[in-house]
Amino acid sequence: MSTSTASKTALSLLRSPVRVLSAVVAALGLLTLAYAASAQEKKATPAPATKTAPQKTPSACKGLDEAACKGKAAECQWIAPKSGKQKPYCRLSPKGKKKTGAVRQGEPA
Repeated sequence: MSTSTASKTALSLLRSPVRVLSAVVAALGLLTLAYAASAQEKKATPAPATKTAPQKTPSACKGLDEAACKGKAAECQWIAPKSGKQKPYCRLSPKGKKKTGAVRQGEPA
């Protein structure tokens, strides 16, 4: 009765419990590495639908020189920096705070 070399190596692995245990540990280690590598791959996901914000119209005061800005005093305000390298510019006048119709406690109605 002759046996092949493949069956001899399989039999030799089965004979030693330490070798079997080391083969199982090595196989588990390879499986763990394969799982970790696949978890790091970036999954292709569809891009979320984004709402495009409405385009803001440019300020009516942007780019005006000092004389034109002061001419539109109801809308614009001339800003002259106190110090530094910033250039003077024209911007929209700030709007006042909105008043709510609710009466607060302690205030006369």
